Amino acid sequence: LLKGAKGIHFQSEAESMEPADCEERCKDYKECSFFWSGTSHGATTCRLYEGCDSLVREFGMEGELKAMSRNISCQVASPENCWKTTLRKQFLTQKEGTSPSFTRAAAIVNWGGTRSWTSNSTGSKNPGTTYIEPFGNMSTIKLLGWSYMQHNAGFVRDSPGIATTVVQGLNPNKNYKYSIKHITAVPTHNYKLTVNHGSQVTVSQYSRRRNTYNREGTVAATPRGELVFDFEALNYPLNMHDRTSGTSSSTASENCRRRYRVTSCTCIAESGICSGSKTDGATCWAYGTMDVVGSTGKSITVRAKTRCMELRFASSYSVKTSGGPSFSW
Repeated sequence: LLKGAKGIHFQSEAESMEPADCEERCKDYKECSFFWSGTSHGATTCRLYEGCDSLVREFGMEGELKAMSRNISCQVASPENCWKTTLRKQFLTQKEGTSPSFTRAAAIVNWGGTRSWTSNSTGSKNPGTTYIEPFGNMSTIKLLGWSYMQHNAGFVRDSPGIATTVVQGLNPNKNYKYSIKHITAVPTHNYKLTVNHGSQVTVSQYSRRRNTYNREGTVAATPRGELVFDFEALNYPLNMHDRTSGTSSSTASENCRRRYRVTSCTCIAESGICSGSKTDGATCWAYGTMDVVGSTGKSITVRAKTRCMELRFASSYSVKTSGGPSFSW
């Protein structure tokens, strides 16, 4: 369509009685190459186009599309015979991706939209299931390979591999600007991204930058009218290591460093005996006592030994002792 109010004109009753009215309007603009005259949902309408990449049908519209020749020529054509012998055959035999069932009319401009899932409730997802969500006024988003939905974050993949997001229903081959906000709970997190199966890039995000977009660009929609985003979650090492506290005469404790979690908690007695140990997931406590009853026993010297792991994607886990779980969340 021509830009602005020039593209669509709703004709008055008097204008609709004049067959050449729409053609004359097209002649007034040098960029007009095609004009359509007919009814759109009951309203007499004149549409002016600067180009026509493909012929499609729109529901609720009935009329004639004609080309505006700018060159002096002599030509005889029959639109009815052309439709019956050529265009109808092409219309019925088009492949998926150019059929009107899969491509919006060139006259309709889909501006895209925005979508956030931060307000959704936390819940598990099946990575093998395709989830379809609305996007903007005219599009949908297909999501595959995601593990769960996290409140205040959105779709999450918690294991190495690829998760895909496809925006559908866009104008084929038209440029769209995209902005991706990646929210992470750890200070620094990297993943790999490809757009429309192009070159793979590594993207970094920091948990303290929750209000900024960490990847933006412009890309043309595919001939099917899609933008395809492939997110690859990387395989992060556990960085497992042990930490041992100093000695204590009664209770010793040791912590894991920031971002690490306690996965084992043990009491070590250098003198006296251990009476037990416990952990809350961040700290390991070890308790000692005399090895005999009374004041004649040896002094108590114990240490707390903990095993720490960097569990970046863990949403829930528990540590068990011989008596059952000592803590879980």
